[in-house]
Amino acid sequence: MVHCTGVEFRPRKKRIPIATDGGGNPFFLDMSTKPPKVWACLHDEDFALLEVACSFGDFIDNLKFDPDMI
Repeated sequence: MVHCTGVEFRPRKKRIPIATDGGGNPFFLDMSTKPPKVWACLHDEDFALLEVACSFGDFIDNLKFDPDMI
């Protein structure tokens, strides 16, 4: 996990937001890596950045259907 403040998280040229979770935490692609990695910014964890997947394809492949969240 990489920690940053909310000010440091502000979108940058190399970050593309792609989704949010139920708590409003944004997921984004880090275009500075090849392939682009998927990260989440965790608001409740002092804006910690968590690497979620090594690529967008891995992110999609690991999505799970949760009938309780519909």
